[in-house]
Amino acid sequence: MIGFAMHNAPYRITVQWRYGVYMKGQRGPFQTSITIHVQNLVVTSDPRKLIKWDPEHPELCDTTLSYSLQCAQRKQVTVKIKIYSVEGWQGMELSDTFIYPDKSSDTVDLAPLFGTWQLPKGLYTFDIQVTGTAPYDRDSLRSNAVIIPHVEARLMKIGLTTRAGVINGDYCLCSDRDAKQVFVSFYDPTFDQPMFPPTYPSDYRRPRILHEVTFTGRLNYAWVYWILVEAQDDHPEANKVHERRWALPLAGVLVVPSCTNFAFVADMDTSSDARNAYIQLGAIWDPYARDYLSCYSGFYPLGERGGVVINASKDVGMTALQEDAVFSYTHHAWFNWLPMFNPAITVDDIQNLPDGALSQLLLAVLSGCKTAAVKDDLGNWVYNITQAIVDKGAKVAVGFTQSPHSFETMMYFDERLWYYLTKNGNNVTAAVYYAKEDTEGKYGVGSSGEPVRVGDGTTVLYPARWAP
Repeated sequence: MIGFAMHNAPYRITVQWRYGVYMKGQRGPFQTSITIHVQNLVVTSDPRKLIKWDPEHPELCDTTLSYSLQCAQRKQVTVKIKIYSVEGWQGMELSDTFIYPDKSSDTVDLAPLFGTWQLPKGLYTFDIQVTGTAPYDRDSLRSNAVIIPHVEARLMKIGLTTRAGVINGDYCLCSDRDAKQVFVSFYDPTFDQPMFPPTYPSDYRRPRILHEVTFTGRLNYAWVYWILVEAQDDHPEANKVHERRWALPLAGVLVVPSCTNFAFVADMDTSSDARNAYIQLGAIWDPYARDYLSCYSGFYPLGERGGVVINASKDVGMTALQEDAVFSYTHHAWFNWLPMFNPAITVDDIQNLPDGALSQLLLAVLSGCKTAAVKDDLGNWVYNITQAIVDKGAKVAVGFTQSPHSFETMMYFDERLWYYLTKNGNNVTAAVYYAKEDTEGKYGVGSSGEPVRVGDGTTVLYPARWAP
C-alpha cells in the first residue's frame, strides 16, 4: 500500500514464491521484481518563464502560465500561484482547490487578472505551491536553498548620437554552497534583449560575495530596463524529488526618462544648429575622455518626439510637458510665458490643465529671464510658470528669479547644471547650487540670474533608480 510516509523516490518491490503442489519440473523458489516511482505530491512548471505585461502593447504580452501535478494517490489538493514583479514585490495570488487526478494540470491566462489588479507594465515571475491533506504533504516550485537578495543596475555611459550604452550590474547570492547555474540577462522596455551577453567573472556562482557583470549595446527607448539574475541551487537532497531547483529571480532596475529639450534658432534644424543645441542643453565635452559625457539631456525620443527639438510648436511643447519625464527650455522667457513656442506657452495654459496632469514630469528646466520670478518689474506679486508646473504635479522645476546677464551666461549655467545633474548622484538642489557657483565664478556675482529650484530638490537623475 502506498501511504503518506513513502518518500518521493523509485521503490523496488520483490516477490518470491514456490509451488506447494506436485508438478513436473522445479517448484521454486521463484523471484521477480518491479520498480514503482512514487510521487507523493509534486508540482512542475517552467521555472525560467517570464510573464510579460504591457496593456498598451498587447503584441508584447506573454501572460499564459502552465503547471502540472504528479501524485500517487487520489486526494484533495490546493494550488496557490503567486505572481511577483522581478523587482521583488508580490503582485497577486491565485488559489484553486480540486481533487487529483480529476484535474492534474492547468493553463492560466493572467491578462484579465493583471487588468483587474491594475498591475503596472513590466516583467513578472511566479512561484507555485501545492498542499495536500497532511501538513507535510506539500511542494513548491522554487528553491529555498539559494536566494538572490540583491541586484543593482548602473548606467555608466551613453553615446551622444549612437545611444550605445555601457551598463554594469552587481548581484550576490545567499547559500551554503556554490549555485549550480547562474544566468544574468538584460531586458529593454519591449522585453527584448538588445545587449551582448556579459562576460562572467570566474567565481560568478559563489555565494556571499558581490559579483559584477558589464553589458554593452544600444539603449533605444525611454522607460525601464532590467538586469535579471537567475540562479539554480546545487542542493538536490534538499527537496523530496531530489532535483536542483531555481530560486525566485530578481532584477535591478535602470530607468531612462524620456526627455525633450527645446532650442530656438534662426535657421531650421541644420546639423550645426542641432549640435549647438546639444552643447547648450547638456552634452558636455570631456577633454580627458575626448567624448561627450553621458547625460539625459537630448538622448531619448518618445515616439517621433524627443531629443533636441528646434523651433517647436506649442502643441509639441504641451505634449512633452504632459508625457515626458524631463522637459528643458532654453531661450527668451518671462515669468508668465515661454514665448519661443509658436504660439507661446503661457502660465494660463499650465493652470488650465487638470490637477496632476504633470505628475509624470520628473524635472523641468526653464532657462530664460525671470521664469521663477515672484514679482514683476513694478513690484507686484505674480504667479510664475515654474511654480505652475510644479503645482500641476511635476516633481521639481528649475527657473530664474532674475535675468541672466547675457544669453552666453544662461547657456553656461545650463551646461554646468546638466554637468552636475549627470554626475555622482547629485540631486537637483546641489546641481543648481554648483552650477550657479561656476557661472558666477566665471562671469561675476549676480550674473547667473539667481536660478532656483521649486519642488522636491532631493530628486536625483543619475545614477538612475526610478521615475514616475
